[in-house]
Amino acid sequence: MDYLLENNYLTINVSNLGAQLQSIRRKDNAIEYLYQGHPSFWAWQAPILFPHVGKLKDDCYFYEGKSYPSKQHGFARWQTFELLQLSAHEISFILSANSESKKSYPFDFNLIVSYLLQDEKLLVTYKVKNPSLKSLYFSIGGHPAFNLPLTSGRTFEDYRLQFEGNPSATQYTLDGPFLDLDKRKQVLLKNFPLTHDLFKNDALIYEAERPINLTLTDVDGEHGVRFHTGDFPYLGIWTKFHPAAPFLSLEAWTGMTDSKDTSQNLPDKFAITHLAAGQEWIGSYSISVF
Repeated sequence: MDYLLENNYLTINVSNLGAQLQSIRRKDNAIEYLYQGHPSFWAWQAPILFPHVGKLKDDCYFYEGKSYPSKQHGFARWQTFELLQLSAHEISFILSANSESKKSYPFDFNLIVSYLLQDEKLLVTYKVKNPSLKSLYFSIGGHPAFNLPLTSGRTFEDYRLQFEGNPSATQYTLDGPFLDLDKRKQVLLKNFPLTHDLFKNDALIYEAERPINLTLTDVDGEHGVRFHTGDFPYLGIWTKFHPAAPFLSLEAWTGMTDSKDTSQNLPDKFAITHLAAGQEWIGSYSISVF
């Protein structure tokens, strides 16, 4: 089921399947900013990555001596969430552990996903609760993709990324689908034009000590997306390596894909979040469109 939220500036659509965004539009220009999915390139729009981000070695991990299968980005995007709250400007969904999730993830959890319209900004919040007496290990992330071009007469190469303040960050390199932690390097995030060739080795991945403010914009600064990583330490930038791929994904994560030398033991996974019994984690990122 889809739900519509709107205020004086924006309208969004959200589905209870995966608690996934379906649409982001401005009322003053009627542009559809969110990628609408296409099986030739990438069929998703803005999936929630939980209980892990990225790919696992051999599509599995080990916990307390047992192997658990898990596909890329986990299972949340395939699950039907329960509506928790609905008002004119805010909607919340909840997903709890169930017999299906226990097949690949032997933990009790409550995942609450909220979307809040604040004037011209959309605030996306994830809350993970551990209701059990055992530790909970997870990663979570957002994967919203945006149409490129946004308007007719533009091409993908007419857009660029601009980073407020040129922050210092650690850049990660992928070896196939996995991290090569020996090739981490410090960089300054500077403005750069977009080309599909940037993504021939998959995503661009950064870690920063403070939130990153970046803007995806056309060369004239007429239309684009402002993205703020908020409480998430990792930023992924991705599109499919294809000369006609019509989108760019800006992603805020708490964790990442496996490292190439992973032990596959879940508590030892690189960038995993450990949530003690009875505790909760909460994080938000934001999207503004112009």
